[in-house]
Amino acid sequence: MHDLIRELAVHVMGEFGFMLEANTSSVSSAWPRHFTYLQCQYETSDRFGCIADPEISPALRTFLPVRSSSKELLYYLSGEMLQSLVPSFCHLRVLSLCGYNITSIPLSIGSLKHLRFLDCSSTLIEGLPDTLCSLYNLQTLLLSDCHQLKSLPNKIGNLVGMYHLNIHGAHRLEEMPYGIGKLSRLRMLTDFVVGKNRGPSIGELGGVKYLKGKLRISGLENVVSEADAAAAKLIEKKHLDELVLEQGQGSSVAIGQTENFQELRPHINLTKLSIIGYNGERFPGWVGHADLKYLEVLHLRQGRCCVELPTLGQLPRLKHLVVEGFDQLQILGPNFFREQHLSSIRCFNSLESLKFIGLPHWTEWSIVEADASLFPCLQELYVRDCPELIGGFPLELPSLRILDMSNCPGFCGSLPRSPLLCELSLENCGMADLSSLTDLTCLTSLSLHGGRPTDEQIAIIKAATPHLTSLDSLALKWSDPFTPSLEVTMGWHIPSSLRSLSITGIHDIEQLLMNSRILQYLHIYNSASPSMQFASSHPQMLNHLTIFECNNLREVQIIPPRDKSVLTYLCDLSIESCSQMSFFPGEGFLAENLTTLFVHDCGTLMLLGNRLNHCFPSLRFLSVENCPQLGSFGEYDFPHHLETLRIWRCENLKRLPCISECNSLQLLDIANCPKLEPLHFHSVDLPHKLQKLRIAECETLLSLPGNMHTLKCLELLHISDCPGLESFQREVLHIRNCNKLIFSYVVWQLYRLIFLKELVIEGFEGEGPFPATGSMPSALTILSMVAFPNLRSINCLELKHLACLRELEIRRCHSLQQFSEDLPHSLCRLTILECPLLAAKCRGPESPDVGNISQIPCLVLDPLSRDTPASPLSGSISSLLRHFLGLHLTKEEGEACRNSSNSNQEQQSVTSEREREAKRVRIR
Repeated sequence: MHDLIRELAVHVMGEFGFMLEANTSSVSSAWPRHFTYLQCQYETSDRFGCIADPEISPALRTFLPVRSSSKELLYYLSGEMLQSLVPSFCHLRVLSLCGYNITSIPLSIGSLKHLRFLDCSSTLIEGLPDTLCSLYNLQTLLLSDCHQLKSLPNKIGNLVGMYHLNIHGAHRLEEMPYGIGKLSRLRMLTDFVVGKNRGPSIGELGGVKYLKGKLRISGLENVVSEADAAAAKLIEKKHLDELVLEQGQGSSVAIGQTENFQELRPHINLTKLSIIGYNGERFPGWVGHADLKYLEVLHLRQGRCCVELPTLGQLPRLKHLVVEGFDQLQILGPNFFREQHLSSIRCFNSLESLKFIGLPHWTEWSIVEADASLFPCLQELYVRDCPELIGGFPLELPSLRILDMSNCPGFCGSLPRSPLLCELSLENCGMADLSSLTDLTCLTSLSLHGGRPTDEQIAIIKAATPHLTSLDSLALKWSDPFTPSLEVTMGWHIPSSLRSLSITGIHDIEQLLMNSRILQYLHIYNSASPSMQFASSHPQMLNHLTIFECNNLREVQIIPPRDKSVLTYLCDLSIESCSQMSFFPGEGFLAENLTTLFVHDCGTLMLLGNRLNHCFPSLRFLSVENCPQLGSFGEYDFPHHLETLRIWRCENLKRLPCISECNSLQLLDIANCPKLEPLHFHSVDLPHKLQKLRIAECETLLSLPGNMHTLKCLELLHISDCPGLESFQREVLHIRNCNKLIFSYVVWQLYRLIFLKELVIEGFEGEGPFPATGSMPSALTILSMVAFPNLRSINCLELKHLACLRELEIRRCHSLQQFSEDLPHSLCRLTILECPLLAAKCRGPESPDVGNISQIPCLVLDPLSRDTPASPLSGSISSLLRHFLGLHLTKEEGEACRNSSNSNQEQQSVTSEREREAKRVRIR
């Protein structure tokens, strides 16, 4: 399908279009007008050489990168490359820089007089140059998710031909520029920020009459008067579909708050409305007025001072209502449903979904019992984080299908009568009356979570479950450990329709499972039984079994032993935190189709595995973790089809299992097993198909298995914190804190590892240049050097032989001062952290010549400390870095430079994960 779409796109573009692909280096079209390509994480100048021709670049009309993977991935384009490309596109109509980790737009953007479409979405730009405002043909400007953007150009009002301005997600904007109201042709304006004591007023919106789609207005605490609000003329914007009115949470209750909001009344065509952070005690009258006859979605959030909700029951088409974060709200009275003089009107006639979230003082609904006209179409009801709610729900909700309540510990009322209810979830809801459970014959999912239940509640559930003939999933989990009385649970039967069961604290699991023929998922928590037995009368369709925190459990059996029909379909088995289980599996336990087995946190487990291949012949994945008493895996063979074996934190383990016949084993992961016998480990016969081997924190080991040199499929070898290792006999190799092994790296003959792509070495104490000549494998793409305290120079001549090297990381090399010569041209990312001498040179005036770093798309350096004094040249250095290299300083570095050069430019700290990385990344 991908190839068909590509061929169609190429056909549509015809002779005037050109699509750059990974294996393309020249322009195939004689007259290219439209240039598109798949983005690479690191864009190099060589990639765009095909359009740098002075005969081609002026003819381009479209420059359009296409994201090739997740939106979260950062794409790097050097500022130097951008500076050279942009001026050459003199006839460009469409320019997209979406997703690139750039922090500024070249001033030369103003020379693209024909530009109509500019997309800078998801970049780290801090502002736009004023030269942009000379692009009088610009119609679309996209700046969505520009989290660093703080201001728009002051003369944006000159762009009178603008139709679309998208600044959604630019949360650092503090104000709009003057003249925004002159953009009378705007059809899309996603956000408008009302500034505090500066910038234009909200009245600027009055000049933008034809807005469509969604508009978010924030900073409403800065609206100074009713006249100012009225000047926005929201009531005249009949093409708006969605409106968000947002007031800052840090603002105090303002006099005239309700009056200002009264003038923000939208047009009756509105379909979605959100009011966030309203600081008045009562909402203006237009909220909930029947005139909003097309309103379908209403969100009221963070009304921290509001004591009463508006009348909403009269909105004829309202389908979804969310009320969240009203600290002062106590009662939902009759006015919430309808005005008193309209008692005959049906309330919430179209409402399908209703959510009450975070109402700490809400105590009850005030509903007339005889009123059966409430919520006739309500299908979903969610009540969460309302700790003082007692009850008062409507007695009948005839269309309700989902009822979800959580964190309402004071609730003691009855549940509404809902004959169509399919899903019921009650979590930490105190003493909710469950007497109506028997009547919920359509229920397919029942989930009850909370503290210690009473025997009466258990008895009600026990009596009701046999009548729930449509029940598919049942979860009874209690946070407080408890064991109900045997009399209460005796004879408990679950419906035969059940497929998933999670249950806590039940003695007689065997009796409970008698009629559950099609059960597939079983999770057992905190059972007091010392033994668990599965028989042929129990569910034979069971796929997943979890046994958790059953501290009296000593064995899991099948009756009769070795009966293949008992657990025929079991695929996943997890046994965790069962402190009394000393061995597993027991005699006669058999699960022929089991593929995944977890055994974690079993403190007394001493033996795992006598004849595991016989018990679990289909096992593919085995994880054993935190079993400190485990001494061995038995004396017999291991499952032959095993693909992954993980053994972590087994402090008493001395010998690994016999894995020589596990011909499918691809990953072996051993960590924190300090008593492994070195001679035994050296004699382990690793399977020849092994692809990944990880060994960590095994202090006693002296050498790796003897047949390491025969592993032709090995792609990753990770060794860390094994100080006794001295030698080993390929894609990724990680070696950390193994001093004896690292010191002799030259004799490893790494160059013979022709498939090795990533190499990480940590803890090298040598002084000479690294790496030694001829020591590195030629296919290496990633090289990391960590904690080389005595290293003074890097042998770049050896690195130049690595034609595929793309990433070089240097960390904690405090004596490192220089590169011996220029870095390889293939390098796309250079990371230098905690290397003060080398980093200082990379920041200095000679930095462009240090290892030729100006050619690298991504350079990562430590941010300067606040205590670092600014040198007299810091201002000029900052300018040099910005102009020549395209490096972008962090907040700390910017402050140091500004103190010496009296610059007024402002830098912003980075908050999101994407921006936190950018705090150390310099893009050129």
